[in-house]
Formats: sequence, structure tokens, C-alpha cells
Amino acid sequence: MRGLILILGGAMMVAALGGCATTAAECDPNKVRNVLDSLGCEVSGGFKAHLAQARSDLEGRRQELLAIEQSAAVAQARQTRLATDLEARRRERESQQRGLDRLQLMLSGLETHNDRDRARVTAMQEQLSQARAELARLNDPALTPQAIAEEEARLNARRAALEEALRLQTERVLQE
Repeated sequence: MRGLILILGGAMMVAALGGCATTAAECDPNKVRNVLDSLGCEVSGGFKAHLAQARSDLEGRRQELLAIEQSAAVAQARQTRLATDLEARRRERESQQRGLDRLQLMLSGLETHNDRDRARVTAMQEQLSQARAELARLNDPALTPQAIAEEEARLNARRAALEEALRLQTERVLQE
């Protein structure tokens, strides 16, 4: 009989403890401060549930970190590409400037024998000034890469046209 009372008492105690703290949040091993709550968490599986939840949270954080690292890598690659593009565009503008300077020197050294030649040289000087102004606009930080590419293409075309006009004018002068 005494054994039966002990078994019944133990069963009632386990049942009572099982209802004390049964959720994963309530069964945080760092927060359970007494033996009865600890025993209740152990019997009800609360500690295991808390551990499973902590592992799940950790995996979620790892996935978030991985996504952030991937985003950072993409951003870094984009930044590197933009810096490379910016450097290439700077070198292109320097090349354009040198080309315009070369045209200016050639135009300055061109001899004019009559009013028609002087008018052509003056027109080429004006076109050269416009090309320099277009080149200066390329330094505007508000320009988009697409706008810069379009401006560079127009500037290349203008410079090529000026070079051809200068070549033709030089040939005319030499033939006279």
C-alpha cells in the first residue's frame, strides 16, 4: 500500500510539474531558477523544444547572414565595375582632350589665303569650341552612364568630322 501511495504521489507530482512550465519560451535553461520548474521543463519536453527553437533561430540567422554577405559581394562587384568604368571614362575624356588640343594646334598652323579659307577655319574653330564645351559637360556628376556614353559618342563624331574637315582644308591649301 505504501508503494502504491508513493507511485500515486510521484505520478501526481509529475503531472503537476508537467503543467508548470511547458512552453519553449518558459523553459529557457538560462531563466529557469528553481528545481520544480526545471523538473517540469524536463518532463514536459520544454528544454528540448527550447533547444530546437534556438537551433531554428540560429539557422535563420545564418541564412540572413548569407543573404547579406551575398548582397555585399554583389554591391562590391558593382562598385568595382563602376570604379573601373569611371576610370575608363576619365581616360577617354583625357584622350578626347588631347585630340581636341591636337586639332587646335593643327588649325592654328593652317594657312589661310583668302576669305573663304578664313571662313572655313573660323567655322572649324567654332566647332572645336563646341566640342570642348561638350567635353566639359561630361564631368557633370549628375549625368547617368547612358547619358555620358551618348555624349561621348556625339563628341567622337564631332571630333572625327573636325579632323576630316581639317584634312580637307589642309589639302586645299596645299593644292593652291
